[in-house]
Amino acid sequence: MALNIHSPILPPELEREIFELCALISLPRGILKLMLVAQRVHECSVYAQYREIDPELPRISPSALCSVMKRKPPGFFDTVRRVFLRPAHNEPPCYLQFLTLCINLEDVDIWFPFQRSPWISLVEQLHLRRLSIEPEVSWALSKTSPIFSNLTHLQFCSKLPYGSEPRMLSTLEAFQALTHFACIGIYKSLLTMSHRMLSSLTSLRILILWIMGSQYMDLEDFQDLAQDVRFIVMPRRRHIADGVDFWVEADIFSDKRRTGEIDVRIDLIALQRRILCYRSTSHYSGIVYLVFPIL
Repeated sequence: MALNIHSPILPPELEREIFELCALISLPRGILKLMLVAQRVHECSVYAQYREIDPELPRISPSALCSVMKRKPPGFFDTVRRVFLRPAHNEPPCYLQFLTLCINLEDVDIWFPFQRSPWISLVEQLHLRRLSIEPEVSWALSKTSPIFSNLTHLQFCSKLPYGSEPRMLSTLEAFQALTHFACIGIYKSLLTMSHRMLSSLTSLRILILWIMGSQYMDLEDFQDLAQDVRFIVMPRRRHIADGVDFWVEADIFSDKRRTGEIDVRIDLIALQRRILCYRSTSHYSGIVYLVFPIL
């Protein structure tokens, strides 16, 4: 009996689930090629295309976002889980409207200051698990907001204002479910506060300090912190790079240190050797450029 090549070999429900999974793995750029494979692949993948909204990508410019809001059915917005908003677009009005339509958002990056009431109220109402905002915005949030009991991942997308480390700690302590936190910079006052965060925030599993550009520091400043498997230093990059979430990278690296697959003592010895080599070839006496290895 000849095989009908037009009939799916797999049950339709399983086939759709496979295509949807492939579409999510292909985000953000590979999904466009995937949808060209066949009509039924396109039908299964089209919603996944907008699961993550990033206006920096050419296919989702602010004008395209406004067009999407006008022509997509209400059910479309239920599929959106992640939204990344950047300051280069000068906060188009459609951003605020778009977020109000996406009732199932879990992860939002808003990289511009929005201390005005509409934005604050909206963020407080969303049932988010992950959030990236300016530090000052977190201080403006009402402590009675559901976000303080739901949020597990928080990133400050700009450097802390001078002398604000104690205020940051009191804010973080209000997030009852917080397990992951990231902020920018490596300097003595923040390193001192990192010790306090790791000791007082008992639910914290990951603490990331971002390196911005060329940054130098003394080995003694971070050697004690480096013994804690939760403490990670990473070069700054986009939230999702080549399909990999930096939170996932940090979890993998921390777990390998926790299980002994990566020995922190050996790692520090190797790091010290690199420092000695660096000292012998650089005029920065006693200073080191630090990047913990990330898989």
